[in-house]
Amino acid sequence: MSITNTISLLRKIIFDTNCDRMNKSTIKGFLGELIVKERLEEVGFEVKHQGNQSGYDLSFWMDD
Repeated sequence: MSITNTISLLRKIIFDTNCDRMNKSTIKGFLGELIVKERLEEVGFEVKHQGNQSGYDLSFWMDD
């Protein structure tokens, strides 16, 4: 599944009334990480999504 599809699905979850009891701040944070990852990749960065309490969420570097 592409990042774009994942972003679209997460945006739907945020507004889905069946998901009212979910921790929306976690979903929003993850969604933000994916949006930043996608934007950085669009301008030529290679990005690795870390997450999982690693101390940082994204690491990136320029492709040669």
